[in-house]
Amino acid sequence: MTVYSIQRDWGPPPSGSLVRIVTDDAIEDIIATGWLALQQADIERVNNGPFEWYPRDSVLLTIIDANGNASYVNIFSVFPDRNSLNPIVQIYPNLQNIVAHAGGGQTLATQLNLGINVVTTVASPGDSVKLPDDVVGQTVIVTNTGANSLNIFPFPGDNINNLGINVPISLSPQATAVFIGVDNNDWRTVDANIYQTTSSIIAHAGGGQANATQTNLGINVVTTVATQQDSVKLPTTVQGQTVIIANKGLNGLALYPASGNSINGLAADTSLTIFPNESYAFYGVSASNWVAINTSDPVYGYNPGIVAHPGGGQANAVILKPGLNIVSTVATGADSIKLPQNSLGQSFYVRNSGANALAIFPFEGGAFYGSATDTSILINANSRNLFVVTEPLFIDTIS
Repeated sequence: MTVYSIQRDWGPPPSGSLVRIVTDDAIEDIIATGWLALQQADIERVNNGPFEWYPRDSVLLTIIDANGNASYVNIFSVFPDRNSLNPIVQIYPNLQNIVAHAGGGQTLATQLNLGINVVTTVASPGDSVKLPDDVVGQTVIVTNTGANSLNIFPFPGDNINNLGINVPISLSPQATAVFIGVDNNDWRTVDANIYQTTSSIIAHAGGGQANATQTNLGINVVTTVATQQDSVKLPTTVQGQTVIIANKGLNGLALYPASGNSINGLAADTSLTIFPNESYAFYGVSASNWVAINTSDPVYGYNPGIVAHPGGGQANAVILKPGLNIVSTVATGADSIKLPQNSLGQSFYVRNSGANALAIFPFEGGAFYGSATDTSILINANSRNLFVVTEPLFIDTIS
């Protein structure tokens, strides 16, 4: 890389002057400390002798490509030691009305520019945009005013927050992210938001992961859970980000990770149950895993008047809540209840006040110690048991 020309354009000291430099060097090298000193031999060659710098000089720097065409032009100040250049802060260019690429992915993602980018159309969750090729010291500001969460990819071969090459982050609707280039291949985000709140969320009727209602980064208040295990799902895991979900509905809420992600290190795509009036905070600890912390009042709940599921079985068994559970109706032998998913560290006291033996199942994929996976145990009428979830998939029983 070389300097092709240098010339003083106007103005003697003390007013200062503009020095024009043409080079084919990379911008990330030009803004590095000592770049100007390293070009001293080239500068003397194209100037036919030493170049004299004035105290108030500025530099109009042009970078040319292999065909000699200008690919970048900017004004720099000169450090007092005359060894380095510093970009003069610009008014950010502002690109409005961006449409995210439908269907997502990095290859065809809509290209963003340096400066401000306002994405107004995100037709489906995960529609995508991508950052410019990383430039040290440059800034990209992205605002999502669309209706769905937006996937922001790095430029191919780059990464964001050291999450991995080509790994995207998710930006919620009405949220803004600031990206700063910290080296040749790495963007870092700066949190630009006090937690946003999404209220009056309706959980997906019928449950399941595929059609679960999408939650956003920040605070999510689910107000409608029409039936047990109606569902919502987390955004794609974003390391260092937080999602808070409160269940203000009438039934247990099934909370799924995004497809392929996991919660608390359990199997990918496994759900967690959030009971009415409970709330959880989810922290992104890697590119694919959330850690969940129950932020509700830790005092044990009292849950009387439970009616066991007629006909028994695990699939439709009534889901218990942490604390004291009084099962008052067991119409026929082996009518059923079950523990909730992802209840590590929680305790469930169950008293059978019904007329028949009660079948209690573990959560799907779980097991009581000494029993096979998904196998129930019986609690006789007028008997009680204490269940403690001591490992992600195992439950201790105390009669």
